[in-house]
Amino acid sequence: METRKFGIEVTADMVGCVAQLHPLLHRNFAINYLPKLSEALIAYVTKADEQTIRNFSKERFELVNTALTEFLKRVRSAQDRKTACEELQLNLAIRFLQSDFLDRKLYAVSVLTSLLKQSKHRVLKRSTEDLLRWVREKGVMAAIYNEKAHS
Repeated sequence: METRKFGIEVTADMVGCVAQLHPLLHRNFAINYLPKLSEALIAYVTKADEQTIRNFSKERFELVNTALTEFLKRVRSAQDRKTACEELQLNLAIRFLQSDFLDRKLYAVSVLTSLLKQSKHRVLKRSTEDLLRWVREKGVMAAIYNEKAHS
């Protein structure tokens, strides 16, 4: 059986729709379905191909992030929601940094800067030191300043 892969536009719109409809979902269904949807969304972003990353605009990212936050309000604690959103943002930042497109790399830097600012104000679950360690481990600076980034 052939599996079809939806583009990020369809995925973002579907997640946005679920975020709008989640109050109407039966609680048991929401408890079972919404966490799996958030995990699938994070996996989708992590394993996205170059074409998907190219089509993943700033607006789509913000829609997906807002939708994820919104529908997880119903089934997860505030800390778990923060963790899921942080994971999505960090995974997407890494994918954007690995992209061949300068605008995606710049947006990744913007996302990471925003996360670092939030961690300073203790809005995030991770501390600033944890995020800086993550930046070093993932080679973010090398990804920004490699020779491919300037060609």
